[in-house]
Amino acid sequence: STNNGKLLSENIAHFKAMIIKNKLEKFFIKSSSPIQSAIIASNEEVKRIAHQLNAHNFDVKPILSPTVPEGHERIRFCVHSHNTSADIQEILFLLSTFV
Repeated sequence: STNNGKLLSENIAHFKAMIIKNKLEKFFIKSSSPIQSAIIASNEEVKRIAHQLNAHNFDVKPILSPTVPEGHERIRFCVHSHNTSADIQEILFLLSTFV
């Protein structure tokens, strides 16, 4: 529905604002799509951080080399219309404490 599209756009904008608020800009690839990626350069670190976020009930995906080039390992976040503002704030705050 149109409302879901509006909510999704608002959530993406909020996600991007929280990247800045939590001083995470150096990690994130600039994107206006629902797929947001934080580069965490090492398979071990990506797995560690994804595991910690999963333990807080956030479904994030570690993208490891050789799927991506070595040094470009990342955590993929998919923003949805059903995510709450509080969820977005929490996951990016948590990320800022784990990196």
